[in-house]
Amino acid sequence: KKTLIIGLNIVGGRVHNQTEWDVRLNSEFEWVRNVIDLNVPTGNADGVIIMAHAKPTQDHQDFFIPFRNYVKNELQNSYPIMYLHGDGHKFIYTPHFFNQSNVLRIQHEGGVRDPVLKILADPSKQNGSVYNAFQYDRQL
Repeated sequence: KKTLIIGLNIVGGRVHNQTEWDVRLNSEFEWVRNVIDLNVPTGNADGVIIMAHAKPTQDHQDFFIPFRNYVKNELQNSYPIMYLHGDGHKFIYTPHFFNQSNVLRIQHEGGVRDPVLKILADPSKQNGSVYNAFQYDRQL
């Protein structure tokens, strides 16, 4: 059950300073790639959960486009990855996120309307499927 958990400053809303967003999102991608490269292929972790606030939009492409390419071309979808966020304020479960077989997106309701979302992370039991690596219980 070795899971690398990463929290990022990816937010929604209006872009107040395009240069700041570009620098931050590019820096966050480079940092995420370095942390994953140091931990996942070496066996320190079997999978990754990335948590942030925002639902990916065009405003976040400086992070998500290189991240998708990294998962596809460098990691070759060999490790389960979940992107967990609360933006949107309704539950969404998206397998094959960004058309990548081992990337899963969960958008949680958040706030006080839904109970706490429980995530069971056991990427060592993936058996080739991100669904087995990350299971959830909405407690509804």
